[in-house]
This record gives sequence, structure tokens and C-alpha cells, in this order.
Amino acid sequence: MTDGPDGTFRGWLNKLGDDKMSKKLKKYKKRYFVLDGPKMRYFTAVNASGGPAGDMKGTIDISSMTGFKRDGENMWLSTLVDGQERDWHLKAIDAVEGQKWHTEIRNAGRSANAPLYAEKSTSAASSARAAGGPATSGQGIGRHDGEERGGYGSGSGAGSAGAQDHGHWDDSFDEAQQQQQQEQMRPQDINEEIAEREDAMIKIESTMTEVNSIYRDLAGLVHEQGDMLNSIEANIDLTSDRVDAGNNDLVGAFVSDAQVAVMETLASVHQPCSVIGLSFT
Repeated sequence: MTDGPDGTFRGWLNKLGDDKMSKKLKKYKKRYFVLDGPKMRYFTAVNASGGPAGDMKGTIDISSMTGFKRDGENMWLSTLVDGQERDWHLKAIDAVEGQKWHTEIRNAGRSANAPLYAEKSTSAASSARAAGGPATSGQGIGRHDGEERGGYGSGSGAGSAGAQDHGHWDDSFDEAQQQQQQEQMRPQDINEEIAEREDAMIKIESTMTEVNSIYRDLAGLVHEQGDMLNSIEANIDLTSDRVDAGNNDLVGAFVSDAQVAVMETLASVHQPCSVIGLSFT
């Protein structure tokens, strides 16, 4: 997490979401969070200057926070969305970053007088008045710094209970309620899933277009290679015919030369005989 030039706090967190449309198991999604006052906006990318980039995927309203706890790098928040509670599970890169985010989110909730802290402040003031002491007694402080869910209760021993149960939800926030809230269909979640699926479909379509273009290029190359093979075959046939014709010409020339040689030989033999015959007569 880093301090932004505009006084915001920003950095990467993993947000646990779930595919509510197909009821698949939950999965973490890496998001770039920007904490600006009581609003935590999250994006899919970051630019070169360290600012958010891409589409804004959603917002966590810290001013409506009703529950908050941290365990190492893990953080759990509960906020009001359209009058209903929504649970958020965020995970920092390590426990140190988790502590930083925890502190900043807590301070933002206190500054915005979120229900979590407003209820604790009211409970602490009531307990202090009932005990005849100031509103800043240990009874209220223990509950407030425990970072527990609003409506924790008050009375004697509140301070020690808040210190011992630091970072835990109260019994009213049981697993059944979490499961019920997780199964509720919220427009923001649906829109986010639809947008992500649309992006995935666009990427798949682009990939298929590229693959189709590659296949067309390969088909063109195969066609060109086929033309070259046909041309080579035709040249081979033409060369074979010319070789055969050359061989025939050579044979004809050899026969002609042989015939000439025989005639010359016969002529040379017949001429002396004639001369000899004339001398005897």
C-alpha cells in the first residue's frame, strides 16, 4: 500500500468473490484499491504513474461499515448495501500490509462515523452516564478499539471483553447469516460478473479470429506449394522427353557415322582390285 499524491491510500488486494450466476465456488480476484475518504474503489489495472487504470469494478462504502476484523493479512468487512448487509473478504500480500490497510480503513470508518463506531460510541456514552463517569471511560474504549461488530453490548467489564475478543465477530453474525447473505443476488455483483464474462468472450472471439487468419494463411501457402509442385512435375516430364529425344539423335548419329565408315572401307578395298585387274589384261 502506498500514499497517493492526492492524499488517498492505494495498493493491490485480493478480493474474494463468487460466481453467483452459476453457483460456482468462490475465488480470489486481484484488484487495485483506492481508499479515498469513506470510499474504497477498486479497479482491474494500474497505470505507469501508480494510479488506477481500466474500468472501476466496484466501491466499498466504509461510511456504512457495520463490522470489521483482521487476522494477519486477512480482513473481513460488513457494510450496508441497499439496506442489506454485505460481507467483504480482502487479503493483503502479507500481515504488515494487512495491518496498514486495517488502520487506514478503521480511521476512515471513524472519521465517517460509520454505524460500527457510532453504535459503540453511543453504547460507551450510555454506559459512562449510567456509571456516573465520563464517556471516555475504559468501558467504552475497550469496545471501540476491539474493532468488533456494532451492537456488541455495554455494561461492566466491557473494556476487558473488547480487548480479549479483538478482531472477532459477535454471536449474532453467525455462519447461517453469512451463508444467507452470500446467496443473495445483488445487482452490483451480477453486473461485475457480466462485465467480466463479456471481457472473456471478447478475448475468446479475438483469439478465434487470429486462429482463423492463421489457417487462411496456411491454406494460401499450401495452395502456392501445390502450384510449385505441379510446375516442377511438368518441368521434369519435359526434361525427360528432351533427354529421350537427345538419346535418339545420338543413336541416329552413331548409326550414320557407322554406315559412312563402312562405305568408305568398302570403297577403299574395291579400288585396288580394279587397278590390279587392269594390269593383267
